[in-house]
This record gives sequence, structure tokens and C-alpha cells, in this order.
Amino acid sequence: MSIRQAARSIALRVPAVERVVSHRDQLLQDASSLHSRLAAVEAQRDSLSGRLAECQAELQEAQKRLARTGEQSVLDAYVTEPPGRERAFRIFEGSWASEIPGYGFGAAKGLFDDPRIKWWGQQCGGLQGKRVLELGPLEGGHTSMMSKAGAASITAIESNTKAFLKCLIVQNTFKFNADFILGDFRPYLEICTETFDFLCASGVLYHMTEPVKLLQDMAKVSRSIGIWTHYYDPDVILNTEYLARKFDEQPRRERIGSRDVVSYKQSYLEALNWSGFCGGNVPISYWLTRDSLIGVIEDLGFKVEIGSDEKKHPHGPCMTLFASRR
Repeated sequence: MSIRQAARSIALRVPAVERVVSHRDQLLQDASSLHSRLAAVEAQRDSLSGRLAECQAELQEAQKRLARTGEQSVLDAYVTEPPGRERAFRIFEGSWASEIPGYGFGAAKGLFDDPRIKWWGQQCGGLQGKRVLELGPLEGGHTSMMSKAGAASITAIESNTKAFLKCLIVQNTFKFNADFILGDFRPYLEICTETFDFLCASGVLYHMTEPVKLLQDMAKVSRSIGIWTHYYDPDVILNTEYLARKFDEQPRRERIGSRDVVSYKQSYLEALNWSGFCGGNVPISYWLTRDSLIGVIEDLGFKVEIGSDEKKHPHGPCMTLFASRR
């Protein structure tokens, strides 16, 4: 082959070589790009794997919390069984204090047929046509009794949200007239300008941090008062270990007018952990002595009648009294 022919052959092949080289370079660029994208995907995969592990850990912790607290799914709030009166009571199953007539549930018997309410009614000449104020209706047992006894109106003030809802369940079931109001009766009494024929204060005084203040405010708005309460008796409480540990050893002494008023601080302790707790809204309260309790009421211008005085009550000495304005 002549030199001219060789040169012509090479010239013909150069473009083909250039195309091959160019294609190779493009392939190398594509490979580099794919490698970078693969590295990014792998990094994202690692990140997602880490997040997945975190989510699984969070889910496990949530399931543990759910098991500990007994929390339910929002769907568990629906009832799928046929309607029935008892189902409403089961909303608070395990936390009822009262034994509900015809249904059971609570351990405290007789709150819907309570001799204390009957005795107070007798002392005030019957509840027929009277305007009643009830402090702390608990679960509505006493309220239903006073309504059935003919009270013209009943204003029942309850600050415990669960107790308030229980009262509404009881009222809906047994159909009696009363106005249940959710709130703290202490600020209500401070500004109340009404006068009630009868004020029912069963199981509230010994939950107060200022029991004398409550008695003073009760006296301003009522013509007669029914009180059931625990009180501090050193002979009983200091000789009962499970009661003594709840109380301070030293009393609180106050000078109210011409009277020395004595009370002792008590702590609710483990009672605060019970789902059916129905005490005060702070972890302590003050119990008046028997003499201080009666003396303060008499100083407010009331005559006091004692219905019962029980030293051996399992939760501490207690008394039922009726006070009528002189």
C-alpha cells in the first residue's frame, strides 16, 4: 500500500475513533453520576432505617405507657351493645362510692335512703316547699332524697368533675329535680346574696383547709344547716395508729372573736392514689375538735342539736348535727 493510500485509510478511521472515545467519556460520566446517586440513596436508606428504628422504639414505649395507664383508643369510647341504664354507671366502674339502688357498684350502703337526711328533714319541719343548698353532693344520693321529700328547689354544687358527672348519671336514671352545678362552693358562698331554708353539708367540712371560714359563710346564707363531719378527738386518734400517722402532733390555734379554736392538720397520703378519691382539692385539710366545731356554730347565732356522735367510726370520730338560727 502506498503512502497516499495509507493516509487515506487513516483519515477515514479517525472520526470513528473519535466517536468511540466520545461515547466512552459519556459512559464514564453516566457511571459517575449513577455512583453518586447510589451513594445518596444508600445514605437516605441509612437515615430512614435509623428513623424506622426510632419510630419502633417510640411505638414500644407508647404501648408500655398504654399498658401502665390503661388508656384506650378513641374508638373504645363508643358503645356497641344495645342501650341500657346500667351502661352509664359502668363509665365510672370501680370508682363509685355509693351503692346505687338496683345497680350496685359502690360500697357505701344507704346513701339513697340515709337516716341523716330524714333526721335533718324532721328538725327543720320537713323539706316540703323549701329552698335547699347542697355542698358537695358526691353522687346525688342525698340530693335525690331531698327532692323526693318535696324540696321546692335544690342547688347542688360539686367541684370534683367525676362526682359531678356521676350526679348527672344518677339524676338521668332516677328522674328527680335538682340543679347540679360544677364548681367550688367556697367562692360561691363568699358572694352569694340568696338565703336558703336549709343547707346540707354532709362530708365536706373535714376536707377544708379553712373550716371556720366555711362555717361563717354557710351561716350567712342559710336559716338552718345540716352537718355530718369528722372531728379531731385526741383520745381516739392518738390511740389508732393508721389515723394518728395522718395528723400533725401540734394543733393550729386561732382566736375567733372570744373563742380559741383548735384544729389539727391531716394529710390524705395514699388515699390520693385511689380512683374514687372524693376529698378536698389539696393534699391536706384541718379537722376541728368537737368543742371548737360546736362553739363556732353557736357563736354564729345558731342553736345546735346533736343527732349522733360516733367515736368508733373507721375513718375517725364523726358527728351529725343540726343548727337552726336563733
